[in-house]
Amino acid sequence: MLSISPIHCFLFRSIYFSLLFSITIVNEINEALGQNFATPDDLDEADLDAELEMLGDELEELEEEEATPSYLMPATPNDTPGLKDQEEKEAVDDFGLPSAPVRN
Repeated sequence: MLSISPIHCFLFRSIYFSLLFSITIVNEINEALGQNFATPDDLDEADLDAELEMLGDELEELEEEEATPSYLMPATPNDTPGLKDQEEKEAVDDFGLPSAPVRN
């Protein structure tokens, strides 16, 4: 007669419950992967066009609101601090370079 020791029964049960747990996990994964994530049937071309037009309008509004920040604007000589005093002290030629001193 075949005798089964308690250690063999414990191992058998442990393996059985491990396999049962694994099968449960596999079934849950199969259910999650088996769901239909396609577009709904009641969605038509007109709804998509309306949504696209609305998104385009929002994008245009955002572009209008975004102006170039002052720190990115090019500096003009009139806006540069201290330049007015410098212009009074030095005369410049046609190219914006300091002109040669005139001797009397």
